[in-house]
Amino acid sequence: MPRFHFRTLLLPFLLTLSSGVQAQPVQAPVESVTVTAAREAAIAKFIKTRAAPTRMTGKIARWRARICPLAYGIPDAYSKFVVQRVRDVAKLVGARTDADEKCRGNIQIVFTTKPQELLDNLRRKHANNLGYYDTAEQAREMTVLKRPVHAYYATQTADLRGNRQLDTKKTTGISFEMPSVPATGPMAESSSGKVTMNLPNASAMSVTGSRALGDGLMSEFQHITIVVDTAKVIALEMGSLADYIAMLALSQPQNFDTCQDLPSITNLLVTPACSAETTSAAMSVHDLSYLDGLYKMNIAGTVHTQRSEIGYQMKQTQEGK
Repeated sequence: MPRFHFRTLLLPFLLTLSSGVQAQPVQAPVESVTVTAAREAAIAKFIKTRAAPTRMTGKIARWRARICPLAYGIPDAYSKFVVQRVRDVAKLVGARTDADEKCRGNIQIVFTTKPQELLDNLRRKHANNLGYYDTAEQAREMTVLKRPVHAYYATQTADLRGNRQLDTKKTTGISFEMPSVPATGPMAESSSGKVTMNLPNASAMSVTGSRALGDGLMSEFQHITIVVDTAKVIALEMGSLADYIAMLALSQPQNFDTCQDLPSITNLLVTPACSAETTSAAMSVHDLSYLDGLYKMNIAGTVHTQRSEIGYQMKQTQEGK
């Protein structure tokens, strides 16, 4: 039976350099530069594979609404344990939580012995919860069973006035009136002097007009669905699985299948398996510093600025500042 405990998090060394030759004092600065460069490359890779830009804004999404995680398909004691872990990590990194025990779930964690059947049903009846897709074929491909845990991110875009639109290929369109151009013949100007313009594929958003400093648009999580194939995670400790789920519930990965060079809970279910040195059984200091940076970054900034801010936070944590 899974055990309810978490392993103590220790700050691991990022890199161990080996050499067959005794290092000379004059080489120390070179080694220091090498270690720093390797660390920064590992951080950059971590951010690139973890932070998925949204389709509509090209920015990194995070929760702005209060989170309400719910878990289904396992005994109450286990579901409460998983939900509480998501809530605890959220509070630790600065994401807001809904204190109401009867809150409407916006993070749904489903444990099932029939994951493909559930994914097919999700596509047919709750397609908006899959996240952005252009075609029915893309939606079908998104719901093909590939890994023990699947996560789907429905995002929305908020503008300067607080207006929000779900990120989807379907748009409400906009219509507006404008003065008509004087003409003769059958296209002569109407008596009102105005024409109505209909743009069915457009959407109206209030922006700053600045690309360099940020346009003011923000990408937010609207709903996250996490599907767990219980048959494939039965050997995992519940603490490890809960930490893995918490990472997915608070951040959207660009890639589920890339081994990180830094010790991380995200390496737990990568196939083929990542190295033992980088596979953490609990959320590592690198995972927590990434989430800390994600929830401190300027959500309205450019994606380049957002990545830089997350990277800065990770470096500060790893340097003990």
